[in-house]
Amino acid sequence: MASITVDIWADIACPWCYTGKRRFANALAQFDAKNGVEVTFHSFEIAPDTPADFAGTETEFLVAHKGMDAEQVRAMLEQVTTVAAEDGLEYDFDSVQHANTNLAHQLVHFACSQG
Repeated sequence: MASITVDIWADIACPWCYTGKRRFANALAQFDAKNGVEVTFHSFEIAPDTPADFAGTETEFLVAHKGMDAEQVRAMLEQVTTVAAEDGLEYDFDSVQHANTNLAHQLVHFACSQG
């Protein structure tokens, strides 16, 4: 059987990306030909213009960055939290310290280069 190559692009701080990664892993585990699947993860910085550190809450960041009102942002965060919970993930956006993910991506690449 020919192998299947899957490329996954994600930002490590993206809750939708992490939920998708969990769903993909669960589906792959049930796939009969999983040994023929080669998965490659790639970095993708969703918001490269994010400041290195943002002093406010996740809601405040998204209000400012996306131009959404606070009620819309809270509803969006509630939705992603509910969807993630269906896959056994627990998100706590009240505890998030929003930051630019560039250095985190660099660290992941360095760690991969070291095995």
